[in-house]
Amino acid sequence: MEPMKNLDHLDSILRRFDGNDPSSRRPFPSTHLVPFLKLMKYDSRTPPVLFVGDKVTVKIGLQIQAMSNFELSTMGLEKIDMDPNALQDYAVDTWLRMAWYDPRLRHGSSRPVLVNEFTFLKKIWRPDPMFRNAKAARFHRVSYLNFYMFIFPGGEVFMDLRVYLKPTAAKIILCKYPHDKPACSLKISSLGFTSDSVEFEWFSDIENAIQLNRDLEIPELSLINVKAEKCDGSRKSGAKRKLWDLHSKL
Repeated sequence: MEPMKNLDHLDSILRRFDGNDPSSRRPFPSTHLVPFLKLMKYDSRTPPVLFVGDKVTVKIGLQIQAMSNFELSTMGLEKIDMDPNALQDYAVDTWLRMAWYDPRLRHGSSRPVLVNEFTFLKKIWRPDPMFRNAKAARFHRVSYLNFYMFIFPGGEVFMDLRVYLKPTAAKIILCKYPHDKPACSLKISSLGFTSDSVEFEWFSDIENAIQLNRDLEIPELSLINVKAEKCDGSRKSGAKRKLWDLHSKL
């Protein structure tokens, strides 16, 4: 069995991307991996945990581009007379960033391999994060699906994709509005894998893991604090899931 790589190495990948390090060396195109995947008989349906002998740890982070459309939801307006706690809808435009280690993808080349075609992306195993409290979500597709993946020579994988979310509304206290401080929660978990096979962790440096656009502006509101938390949760099937909360106090 191959030992799991030091997870600090995955944290260093994020710092390298923020420093534009991978782009300083021209990567190989995705076709560079075609003969390698055939030789390995690579199965994109199988997580690398079966080959490592341990669960797959996926480092995760967010690069929030915009938060907008803060408005009282229809549900909240209907309940104003009955409940002082109304609901406030909002939208989030963010890059979802993930890094993990797949020893099957160690290609030993001098440079990383860039994957930015969806047809090739389907050939690679990748985590299945879901936003548990999102009412709606979609990928950015202008002018094509906004994502890229770098596969490093040692089997480290970094993936960045842009998503647009409508999380469940934040509760506000109408009698204090607009002077209250509603907390907007964004929960992330695995869709199909249990935590003993695939586990999400925030990148160790939270300031780097959760980044805000410097030009981020929210009309009539101020973003006071962003806090990352980790908690346990379960689904009706009884299978345990790890949940990660991103709280934004406005």
